[in-house]
This record gives sequence, structure tokens and C-alpha cells, in this order.
Amino acid sequence: MPKIIDNLHEKIFECSLKLFGEYGYNEVNMKRIAKELDIAVGTLYNYYPNKQDLFFTVLKKSWQQTFFKLDKVKETNYSSRKKLKYSIKILYDEIENRKGLGKELTKANVIKKESLDGIKDRLDGIIRNLVEELKKEEKIDIDKEIEERLIRVFFLSVIDMLDKYAKEKENNIKFINYIIDCNFK
Repeated sequence: MPKIIDNLHEKIFECSLKLFGEYGYNEVNMKRIAKELDIAVGTLYNYYPNKQDLFFTVLKKSWQQTFFKLDKVKETNYSSRKKLKYSIKILYDEIENRKGLGKELTKANVIKKESLDGIKDRLDGIIRNLVEELKKEEKIDIDKEIEERLIRVFFLSVIDMLDKYAKEKENNIKFINYIIDCNFK
């Protein structure tokens, strides 16, 4: 008689999030996840047809939690500048908590590009809206091309700072805030 595992979907998510975050996409396979969960590989395939679908589900679900936090920032009475900086801090914390999973967003060969586009587009839209709000509130005029590059730099800086200066969180956030302050004045 097969064993019944309560909340197996949630356990698969938590285990996969941990393994993908710790080892990255290429170093994790379905067999490893099943072994960690102490289930048969076939059971895992009953839930997900392949590693790519499982990875994207984990990635998407973990980012939904981040988007919820970022949406809450929009509802605050903070100044636009503070909202932008606080959102960058949330992104930093969230990517840091995901460990390697956050960096997978920048790797084009991991999963289908269209699978990542929704996440990247939503992040881009959030940052873009905060920048527009800041420009309007503080009456800042900035070249559109520079603005586009800055929006990209904010997200990529978080990933790069976590990679290069992993143990310097306070300085990393301070640096990104410096970029904001230098370019939006």
C-alpha cells in the first residue's frame, strides 16, 4: 500500500526551493528531489512532468510572495524615494533568502525565456512605476535612455552585490541607495 504524505505539493515546493536555491538549476535533478523527500521519483513525476516545469513553478510561486510584499509598499504613505529604496531592500532580502534561485533569473539557458519574461516584466514594471512616481513627485527630469538603464541596473546590482559582496548587506544596500540618490536629484 502506498504511503500517503500530507501536503506533498507544499513539501515538494519547499524542498525544491531549498535545493534549487542552494545548488542552482543545473545541479538538481528530479531524482535528488525525490530522495530528499523520501518519495519515489515516479511520485514526483505524477506532480510535475519534468524538472523545468517544477523549477518554473517554484520560481513563479516564490516571486508571487515577493510581489505581494512589493505591492504592500505601494500602499504606504512613504515618499516616492523611500518607496523605491524600500522596494530595492525587499528585492535584496528576497533574492538573498532564495540564495542561488534569484540568480537563475539572469541565466537565459536555464528555462524557456517566455517563462521568465512574466517575472522580469513584473519586476521591471514595479521599479518603473516607482521611478515615474519619484520623478513626478520631486519634479525630476531625466533622459529616457538613462532611466531605462538605471531601472535595469537596480535589479542587476542587487544580484551582483549578493554575489560579489555577500557578507556586506548594509554596504550593498547603501551603495544601491547611493545610485538612486546620485541619479534622481
